[in-house]
Amino acid sequence: MPMQTQPVICTDIATVGYDADKKLLRVTFHATGSYDFFAVPADVAAGLKTSDRPGKFFLQQIKARYAWEKTANPETSEES
Repeated sequence: MPMQTQPVICTDIATVGYDADKKLLRVTFHATGSYDFFAVPADVAAGLKTSDRPGKFFLQQIKARYAWEKTANPETSEES
């Protein structure tokens, strides 16, 4: 089953999704695409989703704390 994402109101972040079984947080940015963050606790993911300043929350609580990788964004990628 694909990860369910939800939009957030933020100038930098478009959507946030979380897979609780894998502790995988996916953040999609308006400008640079999607990134997966690994071993993210559920409370941290929930905090990002509910923050009134998700960009600031991401910078302070997630960006430098969790391993990450850029992912293909299935909503925008094109197959040749």
